[in-house]
Amino acid sequence: MKSLIVDMIVLSKSKLKLLREMFTLTKKQRVFIEDKNIDSLNEILEKKEEIIERINELDKSFNKLKVNLNEYGVEDIKDIDSFKYPNAKDLKKIQRDIKKILLDLKEIDEYNNKLSKEVLKKFKSNVKGIKKSRRVTNIYNQNMNRRMY
Repeated sequence: MKSLIVDMIVLSKSKLKLLREMFTLTKKQRVFIEDKNIDSLNEILEKKEEIIERINELDKSFNKLKVNLNEYGVEDIKDIDSFKYPNAKDLKKIQRDIKKILLDLKEIDEYNNKLSKEVLKKFKSNVKGIKKSRRVTNIYNQNMNRRMY
């Protein structure tokens, strides 16, 4: 059980590190959305995608270990006896940290999505304005051409 907990701690620390990277990128993403910096935004999104893939791999490995808890009569990490296995406290703390950063990430991502939609809406409105201006200009030019003849 001790080695199982240690392995889970190692995977959890790796996941937490990746989530912190993702958090930093997500905050930068907001700035790039506000600045309408599409190239940098795409770069951030690609990096986030890579991190998500790495986190998914860690989660798969972690879940395999978590299944092994059942062999010790433990259903969930929170049920591990911290007196019997003191390093379980570390695992539980890291899991709490992971949950907290995931909630923070969700909040920032929701804001970023809202901001992106607003920027896209303004962009579409500008495109409609440009198209309307072109039509008006074309009509004006047609009228001017008729008057010249």
